[in-house]
Amino acid sequence: MSGKRHAILVATSDFPEDDSLTNLRCPLQDVETLGEALGADNHGGFEHVHILKNEPHYEILKKVNRVIKAADREDMVVFFYSGHGKLDEAGRLYLATTNTSVDVLEATSVPVSQIKDYFDVSAANQLAIILDCCYSGAIEKSFTKGTVDEQLNLMSGGKGTYVLTASTGLQTAKENEGDDLSVFTKHLVNGILSGDADTDQNGVITLNELYRYTFKEVQKDSHQKPMKWDLNVEGELIIARSGKSHWKKRRDVVQEKLLAMGAARTLPNSILTAALSLSEKAPGEIKPHEKKHYALLACFADEDMRSGGFTEAWLAVKQPPEPQLNTSELEWSTKPALKPALQETTTTAAKKQPAQVSLKVDKKHEKKENLICFAVAIAGFLIIFLFSNEAIDGSEDMEAIVVAMFLGVCVAVAGLFFTYRKRKSRLPFTAKIQYWGWGIFYVMSLIVMIEELPQ
Repeated sequence: MSGKRHAILVATSDFPEDDSLTNLRCPLQDVETLGEALGADNHGGFEHVHILKNEPHYEILKKVNRVIKAADREDMVVFFYSGHGKLDEAGRLYLATTNTSVDVLEATSVPVSQIKDYFDVSAANQLAIILDCCYSGAIEKSFTKGTVDEQLNLMSGGKGTYVLTASTGLQTAKENEGDDLSVFTKHLVNGILSGDADTDQNGVITLNELYRYTFKEVQKDSHQKPMKWDLNVEGELIIARSGKSHWKKRRDVVQEKLLAMGAARTLPNSILTAALSLSEKAPGEIKPHEKKHYALLACFADEDMRSGGFTEAWLAVKQPPEPQLNTSELEWSTKPALKPALQETTTTAAKKQPAQVSLKVDKKHEKKENLICFAVAIAGFLIIFLFSNEAIDGSEDMEAIVVAMFLGVCVAVAGLFFTYRKRKSRLPFTAKIQYWGWGIFYVMSLIVMIEELPQ
């Protein structure tokens, strides 16, 4: 994101000059929240965020003109408006301000065509207009000839220009009861702050990605249909960073962790193989039934997740069945040419599997499992002691004492066996040896107890 980044965020919520314009609840919070997202170093990175609240139309035009003229060739300028959009008799769009009177709309509001004129004289190559108001799609009416795209091309003067609106030229924009932000701005900001708008997971959010994300979310929440046009845009206009690392960097982290667990024998081979294979895929290659496991790998890259927790999370993911192939099409007798082709594919896939490497064992995990085993064994001793002590207390009957100790050993063995079965898939080799050692000790104790039992 080279060059300076300027944002002009305009909000009008109060309209004292005209009773037909109802006051709005969300615009002031819209610009505050969007301003924070755009100004954050880990998201928008905009050095200059100009917020104008309930200003008259001439003050807004003065600020826009000044910022646009000061912008250099490599700079990016974003103009955002939240408030009432009004149409004149010719269907052209005006942005209502605190001094707007509808009967003299043209003289007391901000005509979108005037923003167009300011863009025409700007040296900046990256320009964007984002309108969250009723009838915002009527921006096309600001141009009198040709198609919308032709007129927007004239508007851009050869520059990269992007227009994003909350609705079509015939729709109103919406504020949901209980929300602090308007529907459109809410999803716009969420897409940036959550990073979910970064659909290709390359670490940055383009205006096209932000539009696609916002369009999908707004459709779930409202009748609105956001619109967009992008003209003379070379490449993509980046609006923000997603706050997430590039998927290839996450892949490297994931594979390093998985291979370490594989070397320590703390991860089942079936899960290791499947996870390594899935981590190689780019986001656009993920099939619907793989999405949940792919999301788990993304979390695994960013979080300190041990092999046991990862295994449980992987197995807990419920996924739809994979599409079944028509097996009749794979019969070698009817399709003999498929056999060598599939064999070649299998061989290639096998070659792509990572070689076994000698990596450092996860010492913390090994220590933890050994301590758990030791704690279970000590608990077994305590149980034996409690059983035998209860029998000894007030009694000198040796047979009763032996029976009590026998029962205690049975309980201890059961506890050891249950813990081993529960944690078997994540146990390092040393912990398995320890479980087997304690198990043999308890079994030998049982044999001794059985021999001491009365015949």
